Amino acid sequence: MGRPKQQFTNVRAVSKSTIEIVFRYPTPKDRQRETIKLEPTPANLKRCYVHLAQINEAIKAGTFDYITTFPDSPRAKLYSSRYTFGTFLKEWLDANYNIGVGTRIFYHRIIHGQVLNTKLAEVRVAELTWPMIKDWALAMDVLPSTRSQRIAVMRDALNEAVEEGIIAVNPLLGKKLKKQTVVIKSEATRIDPFSWEERDAIIRAAPRQFGLQLMFQFFTGLRPEEIRGLCWSRVNFVSTTVLIDQVLTDASPHKFLPPKSQSSFRTVELVDPAMQCLLAYKEYSFHRATPPNDIVFMNPLTSLPWSTTNKIRAQWISALKKAGVRYRVPYQTRHTYASTMLQVGEDLTYIAKQMGHADSATTLKYYARFIQQTGAKHGSKLEEAYRKQIEDQVHD
Repeated sequence: MGRPKQQFTNVRAVSKSTIEIVFRYPTPKDRQRETIKLEPTPANLKRCYVHLAQINEAIKAGTFDYITTFPDSPRAKLYSSRYTFGTFLKEWLDANYNIGVGTRIFYHRIIHGQVLNTKLAEVRVAELTWPMIKDWALAMDVLPSTRSQRIAVMRDALNEAVEEGIIAVNPLLGKKLKKQTVVIKSEATRIDPFSWEERDAIIRAAPRQFGLQLMFQFFTGLRPEEIRGLCWSRVNFVSTTVLIDQVLTDASPHKFLPPKSQSSFRTVELVDPAMQCLLAYKEYSFHRATPPNDIVFMNPLTSLPWSTTNKIRAQWISALKKAGVRYRVPYQTRHTYASTMLQVGEDLTYIAKQMGHADSATTLKYYARFIQQTGAKHGSKLEEAYRKQIEDQVHD
């Protein structure tokens, strides 16, 4: 009888040219498998067993360096102090050549603007957990839909980390934020409308073209993506209305998308100041507009449609600084419209329809504290308040 082959614990041949070793790192619960390119002869199996013993001693002593020991292993990056979540996200974005330009801009903004400057970026990928990402998401003062979009980017990136064998399980698998928690922290606490004096100062401080756009926003309450997607073909100069049936977003800046919900599909009635803004704005884009890309509002610096919401924000910041007005996000133009309509006594149901809310209960939920009285003629109270403001300025 021949001598039986010597057995080495956690060392085995996996092919004619490779040997696999198994060890526990960084905790006894974490099992690591690495292959070594050696013919599985008895001498080489013993050599790998000795190497494994050295690895276990280094782990015990706290001196084991995974990436130095196995530099070609995809899992080694997980345990390098240099390979953080921020590093992984940058490499992931650079490697995604097949995504569209708009999507790349959207991903870049989230990774470079919302992750790399936070503590989340410093966490090693292997140690990333759902509570960490949830805390990062809930710290954002944004709409629930925006928060969900940013989490979706993290989920896509970590799915690829699983496919590449960098992590075993995506920590975001099956996870989502509780809707009520998100709404309370984003909508109800961020309503900070502008006064008549502040609105006037901002519009005066902005260049004329941009000032007309801002005035239109203050008098319609349209969402940023609705402003960007508004086309001249959707403006009815006879009935003084605009049709909201498409939007442009940062994720898809060159393709019209449907509004965010069924109730967002709507016809918005324009009060006189808003209609006058459109008439004055004609000189900038109306005569050279060709449907279906007959976009109304343009970037004054490029004479092209707004490429990102950040471009609007940059000029908004400049106008507020010049006007000496305390900073609030551009979305507050929408809140200003709704709160002013309620303050001057416009009908709640009418306001909800104008805003694109599912029902008046939604409007009441966020703007109830601004209600003073009820109105009769739709839009008349807002126009009356505006005229009074102008008259007061003249008398002063």
